[in-house]
Amino acid sequence: MLSGRVEKISSLTEYDRDRMYDIMVKHYAEVHKDSFLEDMSEKHGAIVISNQQGRIQGFSTYMFMDTVYQGQEIAALFSGDTIIEKDSWGSPALFAAFGKLLYMLMNEHKGKRTYWFLITKGFRTYLLMPLFFKKYYPRFDEQTPPYERGLIEHLANLKYNRQFDSARGIITTDSYYLKGDLAEIPAARLRNRNVKFFLEKNPGYVKGEELACLCEISQESFRERTKTLVRP
Repeated sequence: MLSGRVEKISSLTEYDRDRMYDIMVKHYAEVHKDSFLEDMSEKHGAIVISNQQGRIQGFSTYMFMDTVYQGQEIAALFSGDTIIEKDSWGSPALFAAFGKLLYMLMNEHKGKRTYWFLITKGFRTYLLMPLFFKKYYPRFDEQTPPYERGLIEHLANLKYNRQFDSARGIITTDSYYLKGDLAEIPAARLRNRNVKFFLEKNPGYVKGEELACLCEISQESFRERTKTLVRP
């Protein structure tokens, strides 16, 4: 049985950080500890998934971004590293903690349009968008509207100056990449239109390129399961 909690980065112990790094190097190649810890230090918090013994089994780091886009104040939740031990895949703990984080953002930024700004080098993370949201971009069945396409570019350039390929919607910065069988796509998954679309949009995932994505965080955009998760 796993449980999830939302933690400030400053509250994570050295043991926590070492364990999170161990999970990363188990699943990704070219993960350097100094870079990993530096990247973590700029984040505001992390969703931490632990087993009954308190051992960390997965995590997702995040930061809040405040900006002005087309004359309007925007609040964005930026998701960074997200990884869970393979034998814990399918646990609802991450989903429940993520729902709490969405509610936190909505509550703290009332009156502002709020978004989830996700970059992903793996199809499993991309699939969190259709799981939680009715509207998300980019997607296989709809062109990204001009407003959302421009906001993706705005946020990507704000976070990754000069490393965003707007034509492809890809963060091109050199990065770690999934190891071995984790990078392989099971044949059955290829029948999923969302997975097929992700591979078409980001074939460079195998070398660490990341697809920039966007969802508006609002009651209207949530799927029913998400509404249940974000209720206080």
